[in-house]
Amino acid sequence: MSTIEEFRMNINRTIELKEEVKAVNDMDALSELLKKHNCRFTLDDLMAAAKRGDEGALSDDELCVVSGGVDSLKEFLLYKSEIC
Repeated sequence: MSTIEEFRMNINRTIELKEEVKAVNDMDALSELLKKHNCRFTLDDLMAAAKRGDEGALSDDELCVVSGGVDSLKEFLLYKSEIC
């Protein structure tokens, strides 16, 4: 996967990947998951994108889930409109 948006789209299409993301419980595990799936972006890139609202122009509702920590990054990756 080359971009954060592609990874997010794949999460929403693949039940197994969605479950892997849900099972992540810390930043190290999330970093390992990105490596496992050959992501070309780093955890730092993901954190920056979540804070900026990049990779798909986050709505106001999506922005409410990226306030910090691994749970917020998981929400950024798994976002569904009913979160907020």
